[in-house]
Amino acid sequence: MDGFDNTTSTVAAFHALGQHVICYVDVGTWESWRSDAQSFAASVLGNELQYEDASYYDGSISASWGRLDRS
Repeated sequence: MDGFDNTTSTVAAFHALGQHVICYVDVGTWESWRSDAQSFAASVLGNELQYEDASYYDGSISASWGRLDRS
């Protein structure tokens, strides 16, 4: 389950059904449509990915921690 596209209430609903939820957080790519896209400086963006409006980035930057904190 995408950690950006789903809410805590969505996860809770699965848990209420007795199901386990696995969330992934991509800390190696920048995607223009993500809510945190503006927190990445252009200087950290690298090669573009094979899909539109996405690039690899230097994952050591502080914006990566924000994604983990959100999880």
